[in-house]
This record gives sequence, structure tokens and C-alpha cells, in this order.
Amino acid sequence: DRDAEATAPLEVHYKDGAKESRELAIAPHDYDIQKLSLPETMVTPPKDVLARIDSDKMAIRKARAKISEPCNFFGTFSRPAEGIISGTYGSQRILNGKPKNPHMGMDIAGKVGTPVKAPLAGTVSLIRDMYYTGNTVLIDHGCGVQTVYAHLSKVLVNTGRHVEQGELIGQIGKTGRATGPHLHWGLSLEGQQLNPQPYLK
Repeated sequence: DRDAEATAPLEVHYKDGAKESRELAIAPHDYDIQKLSLPETMVTPPKDVLARIDSDKMAIRKARAKISEPCNFFGTFSRPAEGIISGTYGSQRILNGKPKNPHMGMDIAGKVGTPVKAPLAGTVSLIRDMYYTGNTVLIDHGCGVQTVYAHLSKVLVNTGRHVEQGELIGQIGKTGRATGPHLHWGLSLEGQQLNPQPYLK
């Protein structure tokens, strides 16, 4: 969590009914600063697309709020695409000289058409062409764990489909707000966006 407080509570429940509570210190972290040049409509969108942007946000929020079974997440993911890491979680984005929201995922640069694969088994919970993220896929891995795949050139799955780890779900593209072809890969737990990189095998 990029905006976590300086401490976080930890509560452990034992089988015999006992419990133990502690406060954990959260170590500070320095984040990158990225300065990008984009079409102005992708930085300050025109009024006629604001309703679409709000609808996109609502759709993502609703999908991420779902907590389903079974739980397919056991601590690690395989890499969803080959390529160079071109953007990191938490980096401050300055778009056309204007400070914007931090980057809440990991970017993997690659050629248009590069395969994008499910890093873990799950169910496709959302497919949508969004203003900012272009062709976007969300996978529900159970227990509140969701991953998102954005800027795809092609989507090769359908909503509701179960996918296995390593199964092809799409191809890298540059749809939506993108300076070049890449995959934006995001992770969330019960709606809270997290850094996916530490969970890679």
C-alpha cells in the first residue's frame, strides 16, 4: 500500500481461542518520478468523456469489491508477459508537466502482439474498453485477490471464463493512455491496490 500509515496493527488468532496483537512499523520507501508527454485529452479529458471515465471507475471498483471462493492465491505469481519493466508501482507521474495520481501497478514494455498470460488460476471477472487503460481484463483469484491487465491490443478470453496459470488471455498493446506498447499489470486485495512485483516467482 503506497499510502500506508507509519504503523499497522497485526492480530493473530490461535486455535485455542487466544489472540495476540502487535503494532508493526512500516518502513519508508522512496518512489520514482516519471515525466511523460501525452496527448492533452489524455491528461485533461474533455467534458464529453467524463461520464465514461466515471463509469469505468465504478466498474473496476465493483469488480474488485467481490470476494469469492476458491482461493487460488498462495503467495506467488508467474510473470504475465516477457519484456522490460518500464514502470514501477508507486512512482509519481508527471504528465505534460502536471502532477497526477501515482502509478498503481507494474508496466512491462513489449512489442504489440506479445502474449499476455494469466500469472495464476482464476476467473475473468471483467472485460472492458476503458478511456485511460484501453482494453482491460480483470481476473478474480479468490479470497479478495484480483489482478488487472491493461492497454491490450487483443483480448482472447470472455467474462466468466476460468483460466489456468500460463493460459493466454490477451496481447500487449497501446490502447488507452499509453506512450508506447506495454502491459500494465496491477494487483489488489479486497480493493486495496498493492505492488505485484514482490509476489513474482
